[in-house]
Amino acid sequence: VGGALTSDEIKKYHKLWKTCCKQNGSSSDSMTKSEFVSFMQKCSKETKPVDNIELNFDRLDRDKNGHISFDEWMICVTMAHSSDLKTFTKMAMSIYDEDGDGTISYNEMLKAITANIKTLGKVPLQDVPARAEQVTKMIFAKLDKDGNGKLEEQELIDGLTNNPELKKLFQT
Repeated sequence: VGGALTSDEIKKYHKLWKTCCKQNGSSSDSMTKSEFVSFMQKCSKETKPVDNIELNFDRLDRDKNGHISFDEWMICVTMAHSSDLKTFTKMAMSIYDEDGDGTISYNEMLKAITANIKTLGKVPLQDVPARAEQVTKMIFAKLDKDGNGKLEEQELIDGLTNNPELKKLFQT
């Protein structure tokens, strides 16, 4: 996995992961959705809605086997710690590209932005859909240079380079 983390940091996260797997009742080095929700609620400094944690689980469970492995979880950790834009972008693509076509569609982005806005908790729930639509339209207006309704990796790299404030939208 790596990227922005040192091998010592990865080892530290792996030790934490193994401990949390055991504490949440997992007999393996992976967690089910309910175990992951419990883990995230214990590890998080702020309370996040369960449905947002479950959505993050669904995003991270890349092989769709119903479990989050350490490597799948480290995608999220690496993304949160990444100062290198290419590493960050690769991680973002792997999380938000749900259909695996190598791009982020408008609907994939809308789903992600909706979850991120809910997680931040600064917008009343009834206003979340309209705000998410507004933010997604703005992202596509700035980043989708070829106008095909999908963000390719290079468009994301170029867009985040020219609009660093957008990076925060992807890190929630």
